[in-house]
Amino acid sequence: MKRDLLDIVRCPECASFPLRCTSFADDADGSIVTGVLSCTSCSTWYPIEDRVLELLQHSLAYADDRRRFWHAHQTELEGLGLRPHDSEPVVDDVTAQREQQEHFDWYSDNDTQTYAIYEAMRSWQLMDQRIFADWRKMMRPGGRLLDVGCAQGRSSFKVRAPGVTIVGFDVSKHLVAQAVKRARGRQNMHFFVGDATRMPIVDASFDHVLIYGVLHHLPQPPRVCREAARVLKPGGVFFCSENNETALHPAFDLLQRIWPIWYEEAGEHAHIHSDELKEWLEDAGFRPQIRSEVFVPPHLLNVLPPRLGRDLLNLTDRALVSVPWLREQGGLLVSTSVKAG
Repeated sequence: MKRDLLDIVRCPECASFPLRCTSFADDADGSIVTGVLSCTSCSTWYPIEDRVLELLQHSLAYADDRRRFWHAHQTELEGLGLRPHDSEPVVDDVTAQREQQEHFDWYSDNDTQTYAIYEAMRSWQLMDQRIFADWRKMMRPGGRLLDVGCAQGRSSFKVRAPGVTIVGFDVSKHLVAQAVKRARGRQNMHFFVGDATRMPIVDASFDHVLIYGVLHHLPQPPRVCREAARVLKPGGVFFCSENNETALHPAFDLLQRIWPIWYEEAGEHAHIHSDELKEWLEDAGFRPQIRSEVFVPPHLLNVLPPRLGRDLLNLTDRALVSVPWLREQGGLLVSTSVKAG
């Protein structure tokens, strides 16, 4: 964990800031290999192992890992006045988050398809290029971007712009460990384990927030939009892309049953209508701009030569944007929203 994180993270249990940092082992660059963050208000502690900070509330924590960490560092932790977490009650329902955590832990390494393979799929390469290129134009050197649901760095490494600091977090510890490994030697990239429904982030500490294909996995998306607004500075920009509730998605669902190209465990909002997303964003204090994109099935993009796939994607998006009704039926909703203030 890089110490720069201490300026922006807060306790997910009681929202206190700052957290006390204790290092047991440092890297050559001064980052923490093994250590602990602890809250002086509620006495909750959060382990750092192999450079990975697990900043999850008790109900979502990796209990076995925390017990092992306690036994390995009991003397140091007791010296800080800390105690084991085993006896702490679980008071909130995190069933939906736990299901997503387990799914993406599986997606980090399995014999079917890893998230790294999913990221490298030709259709996503083409779609990511279009979307991120537009967003990078809005980012300026010296700014900070928060990547919510960063997985193994899939969106972080593609959206990064010169001079912009990227901070990403995800509920999956296994995917975050891969992101941390990818970011070794990059001083302006930081990753840790956290929950999007209770962002352990200080208010008004970011210039940009990115939630890329994550809202439809989460419970209470309106709450997540409010959290995004909370951590943004006034005038900050919220970048978002989600599955569109389109009349054409039954055809995609059929294709997925016949020829699955990725494996998803969506939440209660597997598809999101543009009016619904607009309402969430406006209620959170944003001025949203929303459009639909991608009218070509990803299954087709995956088998076309890259240049032909790119040209087809660009042509259909440009041609259909002026066609009433049809222009709203793209597979993705892409939103750029400014926080009022």
